[in-house]
Amino acid sequence: MRLDQMVRFEAIVRVCEFGDKHQDLFLEGTEGKDALTVLVESRGKFEAQAKSKAAAEHEGQDAKTNARRVLNRELEEIARNARVIAADTPGFDAPFALPRPRSDQKLLTSGRAFIDAAEASKDRFIRFGMPPDFVSTLSSAVTGLATAISTLESGRIDTTQARQDLNATLRTATRAIERLDTFIRNKCRDDAATLEVWQECRAVEWKRRTRRRRVTQNDAVVAPEQEVKVAS
Repeated sequence: MRLDQMVRFEAIVRVCEFGDKHQDLFLEGTEGKDALTVLVESRGKFEAQAKSKAAAEHEGQDAKTNARRVLNRELEEIARNARVIAADTPGFDAPFALPRPRSDQKLLTSGRAFIDAAEASKDRFIRFGMPPDFVSTLSSAVTGLATAISTLESGRIDTTQARQDLNATLRTATRAIERLDTFIRNKCRDDAATLEVWQECRAVEWKRRTRRRRVTQNDAVVAPEQEVKVAS
């Protein structure tokens, strides 16, 4: 969750808690009750959206990490055997040099090169005890990483949509808080203590390392195209 989304959501949570503690203010058939209902629904929706987005990102990254590990293992095993064979056949290990650094693309390129080279001399590897299907196993590992990378890239497109959905939910919640503000100012115009608590609840708090400030909801909520851009 981005910083701007997080601090706005924290304000939503506080306002919902305010509603729980002051239920006597929000009678059925009033704008306050309707706005609070919308806000509570928005809170639940936002929590579900944020959880789904985080789970998708985590799952995609885990899949790629695991695919990299599998391909690395297969390449290292073949390279190790090739070095042993090269003791009797100088230069045999040349086509099986491990990539440096081991970026995703270099792993894929090396994996495909290893497949071609190993296929041409797989009997030498098998004589040293390598599984008869080691080339196909390597091929599967290459495909696995390529698929994981593609899936992760596609997931980033979905993540962009998820971020837009989160912002849409926040905008709905913001409008509800604005309606609540008018309602509560009217209901509590002679209750300074409750109004002060309300102002604290609806304020959006921005935290920037050592700098800290509080602004009102109207000041903090900006149009979508003006939103603070903070990396997820």
